[in-house]
This record gives sequence, structure tokens and C-alpha cells, in this order.
Amino acid sequence: MDWNKVIISLFIIGIFRLDAVVGQSFETGVNYYAGIAHSEGFEPGSNGFSLDASYLYELTENLSVHGGLELGISGWGSQVLVPLGARFGEKHQLDLELLNGLALYHQGAGYVGGFGAYYVYTFFADKRHRLTLSAGLRFSIQPSYRNYSELYYYLDLPLRIRWYIAPGR
Repeated sequence: MDWNKVIISLFIIGIFRLDAVVGQSFETGVNYYAGIAHSEGFEPGSNGFSLDASYLYELTENLSVHGGLELGISGWGSQVLVPLGARFGEKHQLDLELLNGLALYHQGAGYVGGFGAYYVYTFFADKRHRLTLSAGLRFSIQPSYRNYSELYYYLDLPLRIRWYIAPGR
């Protein structure tokens, strides 16, 4: 079974079904990872990109929690991540997240972990939609990749653009 095709298909189906759900908040986005360092030292460059979709639950007006699915390409190849996090603030926000997931290899999947911190700026908002830009710092590690390469962890400066949808509001 080709896991890349299955996961990408599920991601696309999920994006098109967002407006069918009433009373929920979702966010989808595109992420670019500008690498600044890796396990061999400091070296600026590109470390890939990803697409993601997240469910958001607002605990208070200034605090929400989120979880989702991220499909991407990084220095070790394709990966599927489950970011879980919290977002603080309104127009100017701090987003903290933990990453858990799998790097997808023909030989077998390998664990990927990490964490990120982002500054999020909302530049368009109404009751049902928001458009945000964010930048931050993200660390990711794939321990079993040491068997293939010396580049098994990365420190990135991610740039993200996201579209927030609250269909039931």
C-alpha cells in the first residue's frame, strides 16, 4: 500500500468537507521551513514544506487548543505529523506546539518528534473566517535516520499562512 497516496487523499477530502461541519472551528494552511541548523552545524537553506489541517477548540477568548494532521517533505523525506498545541492571544498570538509523527520510508516508518513556537498575526478576520501569517522557531528530530545520514535533526524558521474557518458561527 502506498501510504503517501492514502494520506494525501484523506487530507484533500478533509479540506473539502470543512464547511459541512456546523459549530466547529478548523484551520488549514501551507508551511515553508527555512532551515538554519541541523545535526552537522549551522547551515541556512530550505528544509521543505507541508500542508496541514487542524481542529481548534476555544477555551476562552484568548486561549485555544488545537490538534491536527500535517503532511510534508523535510530533509529526511516525506512525513506525517500530528501537531498538538495551544494558542494565546487575539490579533497577536503565541502558538506553542508539540510534534509527533512518522517519516515514511519503503523500509518502514520512523518516529519523528519535535516542538515549535510561533508568532501569529491575524490580518483579516470576521466572525467565520480569519487569515493569519506566522513565523517562529521549530525543532524536529528523526532518531532512526542516523542509520542513513548524519542529518537527523533540524532547527527551522517556519513561515506559515493559514485560513481559519468557523462554519457554525
